[in-house]
Amino acid sequence: PVGVMSRGDLLELILLEDLPVKEVAVSLERQAVPGLEIEAVARLRGKRKSLAARLREALYEIRVPDAAGRDYAAAAQAVLAAQRLPMRQDRRGQMREYDFRPLVLELSYHPDPNPLFQARLRHDPQATGRPGDLVTALGLDPAEAEITRVGLVLQPES
Repeated sequence: PVGVMSRGDLLELILLEDLPVKEVAVSLERQAVPGLEIEAVARLRGKRKSLAARLREALYEIRVPDAAGRDYAAAAQAVLAAQRLPMRQDRRGQMREYDFRPLVLELSYHPDPNPLFQARLRHDPQATGRPGDLVTALGLDPAEAEITRVGLVLQPES
């Protein structure tokens, strides 16, 4: 998502010729921008669902300012206790309203050493929990938060 840092992203390639995995890894590393690390390369054969079609959840870390007087733990509890979290989204000039609460699968707050929320949001073809909306639901300004996607959860192959 725009404005979100990321670790542990997935890249899916369809090659025109069969190459050794090591050669693909070396080629990707050579092409990568500074700071981008290739952690693993695997070969998948046969007909499979794409990674995008198998995506079900995204894991986030959200760092927020260490502000005196802010009860971040209570904000997290309020989100989890809410029956509904109405949100509005502008899609191609049309305002759409939806309930954000079913998209928050897990949320925890860790105060030390710096304020940090950890979240697991739904991310599938039917609905996607956007981390900026979670920051808003917490009563915070998304511009003040440092959001990092730290993982993706895929539906297992059947």
